[in-house]
Amino acid sequence: MQINSIKSGFLQILIAICLFGYSFLSVASTHFPDLIGLSLEELLKIKVSVANRHPTPVRQAASSVTIFTAEQIQSYGLQTLEELLALVPGVQMNRSENGGGGFSASFRGRRADNGANRDILVLIDGARLNEPVEGGAMEQERQISLFNAQRVEVIRGPGSTLYGANAFLGVVNIITNKEENKLTLQGGNLSAKGAAFQTHFHWKKLQVALAGEYYADNGDHFPAFYEFWGVKEDTQDPALRKDIQLNIDYQKASLLFRRNEREYRDFVSQGAQLNGLQKQLKENQLLRLAYSFEWDDVVDEKENRLNIFAESQWGVSDYLTGLFPENPQPPIDPASGLYWTDGSLDALVGGNYREIRQHRIGIDGVEWLNQQHLINYGFSVRKESISRNPFQGNWDAQRLYTTGEYVPSPPEQFIQKGFWLNGERYDLFSPESRRVWGAYLQDSWHVNDQVQLTAGVRLDDYEEFSSNLSFRGGVIYQFNQHYWKLLLGEAFRAPTFIESKAGIASGGIANPALRPENVTTSELIWGVEKVNWSSQITLFKNHFSEVVVPVWVDDIVPGITAFQPQNLGSDSNMGIEFEWRWQVNEKFQLNIIGDRLVERLDSFQPVADSRLAATLMYDLDAWKFSGITRYVGKVSSRLADNGQTAIKLSDYWLTDLTTLWQVNSNMLLSFDLSNLFDEKTQHYTAQSGLEQGLPGRGREFLLKAEYRF
Repeated sequence: MQINSIKSGFLQILIAICLFGYSFLSVASTHFPDLIGLSLEELLKIKVSVANRHPTPVRQAASSVTIFTAEQIQSYGLQTLEELLALVPGVQMNRSENGGGGFSASFRGRRADNGANRDILVLIDGARLNEPVEGGAMEQERQISLFNAQRVEVIRGPGSTLYGANAFLGVVNIITNKEENKLTLQGGNLSAKGAAFQTHFHWKKLQVALAGEYYADNGDHFPAFYEFWGVKEDTQDPALRKDIQLNIDYQKASLLFRRNEREYRDFVSQGAQLNGLQKQLKENQLLRLAYSFEWDDVVDEKENRLNIFAESQWGVSDYLTGLFPENPQPPIDPASGLYWTDGSLDALVGGNYREIRQHRIGIDGVEWLNQQHLINYGFSVRKESISRNPFQGNWDAQRLYTTGEYVPSPPEQFIQKGFWLNGERYDLFSPESRRVWGAYLQDSWHVNDQVQLTAGVRLDDYEEFSSNLSFRGGVIYQFNQHYWKLLLGEAFRAPTFIESKAGIASGGIANPALRPENVTTSELIWGVEKVNWSSQITLFKNHFSEVVVPVWVDDIVPGITAFQPQNLGSDSNMGIEFEWRWQVNEKFQLNIIGDRLVERLDSFQPVADSRLAATLMYDLDAWKFSGITRYVGKVSSRLADNGQTAIKLSDYWLTDLTTLWQVNSNMLLSFDLSNLFDEKTQHYTAQSGLEQGLPGRGREFLLKAEYRF
């Protein structure tokens, strides 16, 4: 961390506070209790459900947990899950080279370059969002919206004992709000515009909640920074998001339906940049039905419960990226077989179209043996499948099939499906499916008022490989205002379809013999909860085995070399995370979070050693002001090679401000300003030609009007 960078960061904080102070002097004074955020005492009383599958105070949860309430999400101007995760200790966010809208979340120093985010599991109202092809939730559904979030719970560390695969280094649980009636309109720079609504009604034992959001912008402008086959031009990163969610509850039965669409164009994607031709279109639908049985109340809020559920998820990905620009420089020889065989100079685009489905049924149970002894248990079966996924592009597919010649497609049928090489058809996937089942059992025992023991085990079985056993254990000791947690957990990450079942594409080839990755994590947590401040320090150590890395292999397909994922050895890392919250008075809150990698993984990981973030919130009757300042340390972009100096991306500070004004009991106005100082940020990508990083967006602002009814 350089001294000049530190000075710059503190200067930003000072300027932000001065701006707040100026605003304080110029506002009228009115009192609206609904605008005041939760006090520290109220925050500490919030119970988290993701760590124990049952509402549990944070200090008693056998995990490292961070919670965000709806008040915090709105006060900090957080729009998406990706923005929220940047404020979680131990989590680094990195813009991925994936259609302009992708971000990768690195939990505890691993895989910052994985846009699919396959190391973490994301749940919404109990339903899994992760899909089987890439393995993550944030590839198929990017920029997960928080417009109707009531609470977001984030676990750092393994969660496979309760949740199975993908709960490898973290679990995110989004709980939506079903009790709001409001309409929101917003607009800002970059031609941003959007609208959102939430409504609900009750009739006898029936409760219905409906919510929806639309958001679009034209993207930021980026001066030419990448050369694609001799062509270098300015670009932009437009984005479109559509979400709708329906919740129906009748007595003990519930229904959840979600549908969302994402569209991203231009920018840099998979090593290509062709404005106007590249696109990433995503569509997802999710249906969940559940019924709960409750019986034999032991004490208040400690009823025995059995939840039966069934889920279905459908997803479509329609993807095109540039293969060659129009009239590339230097020219490409048609005889090479890489370009139009008739000598055309048209741009060449290609990609794939895929459809996925997964269905899951199961039970989750809570059994209280007595007031201090809780048993969690469950069983689920899941079927994951993918249809034939053809390659598509602007070539004449019939001509390619019959003659083997690459000829541009006619304008009236610009994109066609099907790709042949030497008379043989190639698709990214043939129709594939697999069955997965898992069962878990966990015992939580409050030995006395000070000591709590937790132990759990889970067995998962996949068709492709042998069963996987995950263990979890922990001891929690509470004394006065202090608590200590000693935790040990195991998790696994199952091979995804793209790793084990895909055909050759984009220089990669699948490995049917791939085995699951495993991690064993030890954690020591010390927390303090005082009247007006609280803190938590976590020391963790991860040991990874059967680590999956890409290996360059020859002749998987005759005459073609490609990267193949293979299990190679083990690795480990260690780090420290901290959170500190200070309720200065009833009006002012200050939170500071940070993390530091003490021991890095041996394998190349483009993550910073240090991160720091500060959030502050000030209530002044009808006005609320908040600010976020976060620091990200230097990131290695390329290792030293052949005597050359290693390349490191610069560290940076980012500052965001949000102002809210409660006009009256129904109307709320807010102004969100992101990247206040228009800081230039560079994000890691492995793409050749982007050794100095991928640029992030500059300053953005949104003005929002919210009407409650």
